[in-house]
Amino acid sequence: MCLGTSLRAQREEAKSPLVDSFFKVIDLIPTGYSLSEVLTHFNPVDIVRRKIAQRYAQKGSNIYGRRLDGEIVKAITTAAKSRARSQTALDLALQNKQYGSKANFSNLVRQLKTFLFAGHDTSAAAISWVYYYLSCHPEVLKKLRAEHDAIFGPFADTPTLANKLSSEPKLLAKLDYTVAVIREALRLRPVADGAREGYPGYIIRTASGREFDAGATMISPQHLALHTDPAVWGPSAFEFDPDRFMNGKVPMAYMPFATRPRDCIGRNLVYLEV
Repeated sequence: MCLGTSLRAQREEAKSPLVDSFFKVIDLIPTGYSLSEVLTHFNPVDIVRRKIAQRYAQKGSNIYGRRLDGEIVKAITTAAKSRARSQTALDLALQNKQYGSKANFSNLVRQLKTFLFAGHDTSAAAISWVYYYLSCHPEVLKKLRAEHDAIFGPFADTPTLANKLSSEPKLLAKLDYTVAVIREALRLRPVADGAREGYPGYIIRTASGREFDAGATMISPQHLALHTDPAVWGPSAFEFDPDRFMNGKVPMAYMPFATRPRDCIGRNLVYLEV
């Protein structure tokens, strides 16, 4: 979908070099601390050990990061030389008259890494939560199946459905209730988070009128709090109810992919994948 090549990610014995580098970079990303780690945070021996580990992790991340960049550059070069055009994210970017002619390798590599990293497990997590809520709400599942039967036919098996979507991709745009189910699952279980860096003079004003200068501050919107605020979603804020999205209106407080102009580059891709 991104590069137009099989990464063999599910086959351990024949994994792509790109996937291997990708997972090694992820393994070296620091994670949060447990309580026991916090308690030993000021131990002098532990401080030295942590510094050595951080230096090793940074060095490893640089090595595998460069290897990952190299594999992506290979894919870009191959796609640029190929006369055959596909609908992958890479080919669509290269074909775009406004973007493709101006984009340099560095920019393309950064954008493709965003697709690969951000899309690594977000779609899978979203699907898992959709299945969970459908299992808890059989009445929603019944309505979802009715929509699929109406659009695809009641006896469409997987190969038939795949061929139908391939020849008529716009059918996906008719799945209003399906999209509402996905949105509602992501409202209650947002699968990603984000942060913004404030600049001097950027004022945040609260509902009560208090003002805060966000200069030199990292701002992290609390998506779950926004998604379950009764002032926005009403008394059923904590209930799973896809019908709340069937009126075509999506409140600004709905931010699983942030909002424009800084919304997630892969938002539409996630909806299509799910």
